[in-house]
Amino acid sequence: MTKDTTDFTTERTRIRWIVLVINWLAVFFLYATWLFILVVFEDTSLNETEQYWVWTLPFIGLACIALPAGLIIDKYGLKKTGFLGLSIVIVAAFWRASGFDFLTLAASSILLGFGIGMVIPIGNKLISLWFVAKEIGTASGITVMAAGLGIALSQSISASLLKPLLGSWQAVFYFYAICVVAVLILWNFIREKPTKFVKHSRVPLRESLSKIIRNKFVWMLAGINFVILAVFYTILKALHPIFLAKLADETQANLVIALISYAAMISNILMPIISDRLKNRKTLLLLAFIVLVPSLIIVYFVEGLWIWILSFVIGFMVGTITPILLAIPIELKGVGHSYVAGATGLMTAVGKVGGLAIPMVYLLIATSSAEIIGFVFLAILVIGAILLVLPVPETAGKAREADTE
Repeated sequence: MTKDTTDFTTERTRIRWIVLVINWLAVFFLYATWLFILVVFEDTSLNETEQYWVWTLPFIGLACIALPAGLIIDKYGLKKTGFLGLSIVIVAAFWRASGFDFLTLAASSILLGFGIGMVIPIGNKLISLWFVAKEIGTASGITVMAAGLGIALSQSISASLLKPLLGSWQAVFYFYAICVVAVLILWNFIREKPTKFVKHSRVPLRESLSKIIRNKFVWMLAGINFVILAVFYTILKALHPIFLAKLADETQANLVIALISYAAMISNILMPIISDRLKNRKTLLLLAFIVLVPSLIIVYFVEGLWIWILSFVIGFMVGTITPILLAIPIELKGVGHSYVAGATGLMTAVGKVGGLAIPMVYLLIATSSAEIIGFVFLAILVIGAILLVLPVPETAGKAREADTE
């Protein structure tokens, strides 16, 4: 073993978990800052249409900026881009706290989406630089879990704990803004790259964009991400009234919906570890999607305990797919660490479009025909995702080859 290799191994062993934790905190607080507002709406004067737009506008901002942000990360590095993205989120978060009228919340929400969209592609870039092949899925799972936990925990404690403790919703908004300020301070400790490792420190914007849009597998991964985010966001909205009617108890209905998210977080950690150990991404993706197809239809008909079981299964499958899917571009030939932020940006943008558009399509189908037809529609989307997974090559353990043509 050469001295350079020894220095690199020591450096990466010492630092990689520190930079991952800092990025984990960033993702956690960004999603918490964004989506805790869902529990605030009932205490505002916003009507349902205004609430919808305040919830939706960050999706639009995020989808618009994610690809350009990924290209910027590949060109200028993750540290500078992270500073910019977190700074935008801080401005948006304090602006949100300044007033609860529709115009303030709407304008600050789209700015919030821009900031979050600049930070999200950083995770894959960081993992590709600092983690060895056998840890890539695990690191991806830890990062994805931060988003789910940020959403679930912020919605659980904001009304029940933070508002009574701090005295007002405005103070809660300021609390989350200050948390992001703390993350920005920690961002100073992010290390750009292992010094003896990176083949290309920077790549031109045009080169990065060209590599991404010409890679058919990146587009397939983006299409798969479209489906999984579309299904996840749709079922969280669509299943609640169905469960409420069957269980006749709003608390139980809320708990079952929460179970979907918590099951996803369990699989976020467990299944990528298994994927790393087996050196297999593709088979686990296919199995998860295959299980989802009947589950999405059967859950509409079941009663009692089966509601809880099927909800856990659906959440577990969704949580299996997302981190494994995001690990693939890191290992994909022609992408690798040089272009992975741009590829992740494209996947994120397309995925958020699915999460925004498909719930509306489902609602249109369910109201114009029947709810079960809407669930069949979701199952058909999942079948489409299976067809997209089939041509994607197995990438596990191939990160070192990914930067070659």
